[in-house]
Amino acid sequence: MTNEKAKPTYQLKDFENLETLRGEVKLHAHLLKADLQEKYDELEKDWSKLSSHFKAIRETATNATHEVNEATQLLVETVRDGYEKIKKSLH
Repeated sequence: MTNEKAKPTYQLKDFENLETLRGEVKLHAHLLKADLQEKYDELEKDWSKLSSHFKAIRETATNATHEVNEATQLLVETVRDGYEKIKKSLH
């Protein structure tokens, strides 16, 4: 029987791409209309949670559980989709 570690369903590249997208949106955040600013503020709270998850996963990568990986993937998708919608609204 092999002792295989749980492989995360997310990729570090996903986080890095999301970080870049966030930076693009953040650069223009001052141009957002009130409703988009509210959504942006909510996404920033999710970003904070997501960053914490990635930090924890990096620190305990060998002990990461399936549940943590699933929660992180969901946050990646939620935050990415939100930032992409805001970015599209800026153009």
